Amino acid sequence: MFRYPRVSQIYILPTRQGLYYLLGTFLGIIFALIYGNPLGIFFIFLWFVVLLIAAIITQQTLAKTRSMDWLMDWRWNENSTAEFKSDFDNEMCNISLQLNDRQDFLSLKTPGLIAPGVHTVQAIRLTSMAPLGIFQAWTYLTIHKEIMVLPCPKDYAVKRPPLGRKQSELSNSILTNFESSTPGYPIVLDSLDSGARIHWRRMAASDQLVGIRPEISISEGHTLVLEDIALSGRLEKIRQALFWLQQNPKSWNAVEMPNGEHWCINNQLLVRLTYYLSSLRPEHRGIN
Repeated sequence: MFRYPRVSQIYILPTRQGLYYLLGTFLGIIFALIYGNPLGIFFIFLWFVVLLIAAIITQQTLAKTRSMDWLMDWRWNENSTAEFKSDFDNEMCNISLQLNDRQDFLSLKTPGLIAPGVHTVQAIRLTSMAPLGIFQAWTYLTIHKEIMVLPCPKDYAVKRPPLGRKQSELSNSILTNFESSTPGYPIVLDSLDSGARIHWRRMAASDQLVGIRPEISISEGHTLVLEDIALSGRLEKIRQALFWLQQNPKSWNAVEMPNGEHWCINNQLLVRLTYYLSSLRPEHRGIN
């Protein structure tokens, strides 16, 4: 899936600084030829060789960069930029993604360009000006990779809805479970009965973890009804709900979704909400 760029697919042009250097080089050659100064011609030719070597190094630097060498994780928050590896030259390079629902490329250095949800990456554009910033080389990599952008808590200063029914008044059967997990996240079961729906042999061959939620966490707390939040878009409702959950973590222990399901408030809730946003149409998300 991740490969090195082909040299034939790497494009290179001088930057604005490089154009000044090239213009000065050609002017120096012209004046050296007019005045017939052999020493001037030698030094101008030597500087032209330096520029040529800089262009080759810039191209080779990009040719040795794989798409897996710069990004720590394909999951980040909407208000933060992607986390790059420590040995990646973030100042001289730029990475842009083309998603399945967009035609333009979105830079990972600018937060907020990619809406919360799960997106399929169609192409990656790698741009490098290393090492001297005189030339800019870029290439395109076509991959099929999913990225996850998690929504962030935000306070819209709306009135908080009243506490819903206690979980003890609800049947455990309507507490849904997150039966598929992204790598690195444990699968948390709400009860031992829900473990009967998991393929244990397949789970044993993977790196996923399974944890049992204590029964006491099911019987305490109230339900936060998402539709009772006085906001128009679903994304705004989710941001506000996350803010309240962050400020008062002990007030609720479940979120009631628009379809009537009750999702337990645990480490998987944010991931589930992100997948939920991806299933909505753009006009229903309320993305601003």
